[in-house]
Amino acid sequence: MSDIKNKIVEILVSKGNNLFNQPYKLIPFTKNRESNELLNNFEEYPHAFVLVCIMNRQIKTERA
Repeated sequence: MSDIKNKIVEILVSKGNNLFNQPYKLIPFTKNRESNELLNNFEEYPHAFVLVCIMNRQIKTERA
């Protein structure tokens, strides 16, 4: 890799590590508290966010 690519990778890894080490923070996707809790619960519902995105875009099941 070139020096520029190495520097970009280094910066991205550093920023990712910083984000990963921050305390958990609920991401507000909607104005509904229960919906936000569901969408942020990746442990029990890892597919919920993707399903909501698909339903929001009204993508046909066959395509999804």
